[in-house]
Formats: sequence, structure tokens, C-alpha cells
Amino acid sequence: PWACWRSRWLWPLAPGWWVLMAVVVIGSVLGIFALYKTIKRRAYRRSALRLLKRLGDGSNLSRSGLARQLNEVLKRTALASPFYRHLYIGSAHSDAWREFLCASSPEFPDKSNIIDNLLQSVYRPKAKLDAALSIAFCEFWIRQHHHLPAQVDASGASKLSSIEIGEARHV
Repeated sequence: PWACWRSRWLWPLAPGWWVLMAVVVIGSVLGIFALYKTIKRRAYRRSALRLLKRLGDGSNLSRSGLARQLNEVLKRTALASPFYRHLYIGSAHSDAWREFLCASSPEFPDKSNIIDNLLQSVYRPKAKLDAALSIAFCEFWIRQHHHLPAQVDASGASKLSSIEIGEARHV
């Protein structure tokens, strides 16, 4: 009796079931592919956070040493980010680097002063550097940085920041 019931009601399947199975398989494959691309796209952030974690609380480094290390982690992250591949981040320093960090960072309490202290501490060992706050800002920037907002002047033309747009990369 079971074989008879199975052959009458379950097989062969109606065309709607075949369509449903095809949609489920295709949707699963596309979902797995999208998840893989997302994980791969965010790998640079995880790598930067691991570098930051290795620094710990910064107590084993001098202030200028910690500032250099944090600056290096931020610059590596910016260079690896797909958001900024069209910019000359590697050569940015001083005001251009400060402007970039401020523009690409979401709101963080007193971010302008933190960035100033971090960048000044690289060259001035006696500058005020709050290690915990600087590390917290770096972690926040790594996790939350975003596209630079489009800057447009009064005439409607796009303005370039002090970090100029680079030429197209040919691989």
C-alpha cells in the first residue's frame, strides 16, 4: 500500500514544485555568494582590528611610539579600503591626512581634538595623548569609516579635497 501511495501522490512532481526547488537552489547559491563577498570585502577591517588589538592599551610604548603605531594602522586601513582607492592616501600627511580622517569618520565625541593630539604626538613626544581615547577612536574609525561626502561649491562643480583624485589604476 505504501508504494502505491508514494507513486500516486509524490512522484512525478508537478511543474510548480520543480520551479520552487529551482528558486530555492538558486536563492541559496546567490545568498551564499553574497555572504562570501561581504566577508571578503570586510577582511581589511578585521585585519586592522587585529593589529590594533596587538597594541593592547599602549602602555608598553612611548607616547610618540603609540601615536606612530596608531597612525600606521589607520593609514593601512585607509589604503586597503575599497572606499578610498581613487585617492592618494599613502602620500597624505599633516593637514591633508587630518582632513581625510575627519571627513571619513562618523561622529565621535571631540574627534577633531583627538586627531590633532594623535598627529602631533607622532612628532612631539610631550604632546598630550590620551592613549585609551586614541585607541578607542582608532577602533571606532576602523569599524565605522565611510565614503567621503561629495563636496560641491556654489557653482555646482565638485571640489577636490587636498587629497587629489588619482588616475585610474591599470592592473
